[in-house]
Amino acid sequence: DTDDDERMVNVYSGALSDEVKGGQLDVNWTPVIEGARGEIPEIDDESELLGKPWTYRLDIQQVLGLPIKCDEIFVQYDFFGEPFASERLNLPGASSVTLNYSCEHQVPCVTQAFLDWLKKPLAFQVFVSPTVEKPARSVGTSNMAVAAAVRSWNPMLARATSMKSGLSAEKTAELQKLLASLEDENQRLRAEGRKLKSTNKVLASTCAIERKRVKRLTEQVRLYSGGSTGQARWQGAEMALKESKAGSSAACSIQ
Repeated sequence: DTDDDERMVNVYSGALSDEVKGGQLDVNWTPVIEGARGEIPEIDDESELLGKPWTYRLDIQQVLGLPIKCDEIFVQYDFFGEPFASERLNLPGASSVTLNYSCEHQVPCVTQAFLDWLKKPLAFQVFVSPTVEKPARSVGTSNMAVAAAVRSWNPMLARATSMKSGLSAEKTAELQKLLASLEDENQRLRAEGRKLKSTNKVLASTCAIERKRVKRLTEQVRLYSGGSTGQARWQGAEMALKESKAGSSAACSIQ
């Protein structure tokens, strides 16, 4: 039989690290010899097993001290290249589970390959499905602390509301930090809004001055170009320009 001080096998969490202990497995090997009475004969040399049958019963009683609460659990291992697994148990919220797994392993004729395999460590894999617990208070606007964070920028009000809702000090501090950050952002946006309003007033005043100046120039142009006097001025200037052009052309021809 397996010695008592060797029955408890450490389980390591593969999801976290191969060095993080994740509980213990109660494993026991018991030799089975058909027709044998009294004590089991001692084997001094492993070669004495060659060619003979080999039978042992494996018992996995329980899994102890898992780091998480499991919803389902089973144990799996390979015996000389053949996979074996315990029954899948459904025990919501358990961190220590009684498996009561037992299996008799037989080798009709021991070979050197089997003896070499026996010298290697046997790995047991513990598969668990963690229990997912529903939080006592759901996250939503029905939660007073969440409603306060959404509707108010006042951290003092959020603090008082969180105290009424029974939140932890750590969660309350987290919400206060979030509220302070949002309040700073709100103040920054308000300052930018005031700056934009001031700039819009300056632009509106400048546009009004420009519209008046354009209107005045338009009236001056209409006054200058309108009426018989204005038309005469334009016609006189046009004739003078034509005469000047004609004189210049004649002078160029004479030269």
